[in-house]
Amino acid sequence: MNKIKRKFCECGCNKSIDNIFSRFIRGHNLRLVEFRIKEFSKESNEKRIDSVKNYYKTHSHSKKGKILYKGKFIDKEKVILPLCKCGCGKKVERIKNKYLHGHNPTSRSKGYPAWNKGLKGAQVAWNKGLGKVRLSILCKCGCGEMTALGSKYINGHNQIGKKQSKESIKKRTLKCKGQKRPDGNWNPWSKGLTKENSSIIKKMASKTSRTMKKKFLDPKFCNKWFESHGVLPNKFEMKIDSILQEIFPNEWKYVGNFDIFIGGKCPDFLNVNGQKKLIECFGDYYHKEDDVKERKNHFRKYGFDTLFIWEHELRKSEKRVRNKLERFYLK
Repeated sequence: MNKIKRKFCECGCNKSIDNIFSRFIRGHNLRLVEFRIKEFSKESNEKRIDSVKNYYKTHSHSKKGKILYKGKFIDKEKVILPLCKCGCGKKVERIKNKYLHGHNPTSRSKGYPAWNKGLKGAQVAWNKGLGKVRLSILCKCGCGEMTALGSKYINGHNQIGKKQSKESIKKRTLKCKGQKRPDGNWNPWSKGLTKENSSIIKKMASKTSRTMKKKFLDPKFCNKWFESHGVLPNKFEMKIDSILQEIFPNEWKYVGNFDIFIGGKCPDFLNVNGQKKLIECFGDYYHKEDDVKERKNHFRKYGFDTLFIWEHELRKSEKRVRNKLERFYLK
């Protein structure tokens, strides 16, 4: 038998090549700079350009609007294409095709039954019984709710009741320290955007308001939310509370700390002496005049009459606010 000669890489590394038809080991062709200069010289580039031009002259994809028919390129308009064999009377898109796309008769149109007819329920999956059984179980945090299939906890419940060590808190602070954006803002894309000038912010706000309204209809969620936020009365509400206790002792109760919800909304003060009356304290910065109509109509559905006191009214004159409260009580 003739011995096959060993072929070495032309880059000069003196290593043998496995493939006889290759000149270099993979990646070694870039090592020899002299070869690269010769390979990409002007003469070789001209030869390559001429070969590409000749190729495109003789092949069909260079001839736009023409078809290779019997060894010659002819305009598509001059070629007589055959009719579709389904009997629709339309011409085929290509000469070799017998049918238009979708006109080919299937087994159902010919009257043959489907290959899987009668096999429903008889076929068994090849991996049936081989995998682990995934069941939905009670969450191990003790909340009493069911988990997803195969998981031990509900998403986010695995850290409930666990206290983080000081070392882990230090590591997280060091990791996140100085990671602000160049502008100094954590979320620069939304900088200066509001509901009025951005459709994205408007959609996000409407979506969150819808979801939160549904959640606040559940009393369990309301209690959890109150416990986590720890809401306390502000100075304006504390001032109104002191006026109410002075004029009408033990008649009004502050419930703005999410103590009571009426249809998913929480008022500030509730009458506890038999009258279905509510008092709302509105700050000038956080509330608008449109909020008054919405909340008034909402509480009216449940039979409550509401009084709205604005922050600027108390600043101007306390006497007018007192008269307003007395008139509302005797109404």
